[in-house]
Amino acid sequence: MTFICFKFHTKMHLDVINFSHNIFVVKSKMVKLPFLLFATVLVCAFSTQALLHSCPYGYKLANNNCWPTCPKYFQDDGVYCRKPEAYARGVGHATMSLCETVHGVDACEPNNGLFYAMCRPGFRAVGCCVCSPTCPNGMKDMGGASCQKNSFPAHYSV
Repeated sequence: MTFICFKFHTKMHLDVINFSHNIFVVKSKMVKLPFLLFATVLVCAFSTQALLHSCPYGYKLANNNCWPTCPKYFQDDGVYCRKPEAYARGVGHATMSLCETVHGVDACEPNNGLFYAMCRPGFRAVGCCVCSPTCPNGMKDMGGASCQKNSFPAHYSV
């Protein structure tokens, strides 16, 4: 049997010590910030699990490593994030002013003598007419439909 502790921050103060299910509050400290009151709470438990693995916000635990979660519209494929579908950005316009009349001021860019609507944030132009999703910072573009995640070992507490 192992003694495991972890710390978390909450907006409410835990006054009552709960001994049910072998879990209890060891320490609770109030922190006063402008306009907010937070409690830092250390919770401990007896467990048959040897180690408590934890990852920072935005990461999830898998095989003792912390893996980033995939961004919105990306599909989580374990070690990879599958990109959302590319989209067509329409036909080119003969002049910048004609393109901006249709798509808005500063919303167009030149490509091979014609002017096209710029791609949405998180996408880049591929050739004249297609906007393809880009990989989030810290992920390797696998040259096609996926981005490879980077992982790091999880934090261990005893």
